[in-house]
Amino acid sequence: PPLDSEYVVSEEKVEQFWRDGFIVLRGVLSDEEIAVYGPVIRDTATERYRAQGMTPAGRGAFLQTLNMRFENEGMRQFCLSRRFGQIVATLTRSPAVRIYHEQALFKQPGGSHSAWHQDQYYWPLDTTNTVTMWMPLSDVPKEVGSMVFVTGSHLLGDVGSGHISDRSQAEIDRLIQKRRLV
Repeated sequence: PPLDSEYVVSEEKVEQFWRDGFIVLRGVLSDEEIAVYGPVIRDTATERYRAQGMTPAGRGAFLQTLNMRFENEGMRQFCLSRRFGQIVATLTRSPAVRIYHEQALFKQPGGSHSAWHQDQYYWPLDTTNTVTMWMPLSDVPKEVGSMVFVTGSHLLGDVGSGHISDRSQAEIDRLIQKRRLV
């Protein structure tokens, strides 16, 4: 199904986004849309892994696949949906947005945790007006881990933590303690 319908983001959520650096939006996709697009994403990523000779074993925290919108129409429709663009434009108070890249991440049973990091490190863009949209397509109960953010860390700029690693975990842990961040 096309993902063209508007998702209303309240001004309160926009203010929270600018203040805290993140927000949680529930119901961006319906259960029916997840039932359609979830398998498209999983199957497209699985095919890419197979074509590249990749296996889950020894892959660390997760399996990652980039730029899947070029693989098939279903992925293009999902990644370039009007609804997602509208959400980001509303949050950033921008008239339009551009996708830099999308990725699918698959956490594997028994895989390592994802260390603290800043996504901006990976983007060669001369702006901080960027958004990462994390959208789980399955339930993520607290017991198995979920996305965690450091409130207000976006206001600190590049904290010099580098790529996702034990070093980035230690650097950001120190920053959290030093500045008493939550």
